[in-house]
Amino acid sequence: MAVDNLELAIANMFALFPLVQRKIMKPENLECHDGLSHSHFQIIYILNVFGILPVSEIANKMAISRSNMTPLIDKLIKEELVQRLPSEQDRRIINIALTDYGRKFLEEHQKTIMNYLRKRLSCLADEDLIQLAVSFENIKKVFSKLS
Repeated sequence: MAVDNLELAIANMFALFPLVQRKIMKPENLECHDGLSHSHFQIIYILNVFGILPVSEIANKMAISRSNMTPLIDKLIKEELVQRLPSEQDRRIINIALTDYGRKFLEEHQKTIMNYLRKRLSCLADEDLIQLAVSFENIKKVFSKLS
């Protein structure tokens, strides 16, 4: 029955997120925060993927209000990770762009996380690693079907 499958998928998803957070992605284990929150890193990742964006578009992608963006963006500007760029088409719009330093910072951050994950997952047996890789590939395929 479709409803039972839906409920099972939701229950497993709710169980998975805290488990990943608790077992894998503990912020204190990553040692690469530099005083930045998860939201700061989310902004950096979004800009890296989508390029220069208006503040409102970043807020939409993060599902937070535009007014909550100001202190987040201000902190990233202070750290010289992003910069404000006025829109050439509409002076009311302020775009945000990664700086060269922001790109380098992100690259180093990703290396740190990759090294941490390699170390953290290296205790798993080969068959567990294969099952984990296949499971993530399946999750990626299914999630890509969502609009």
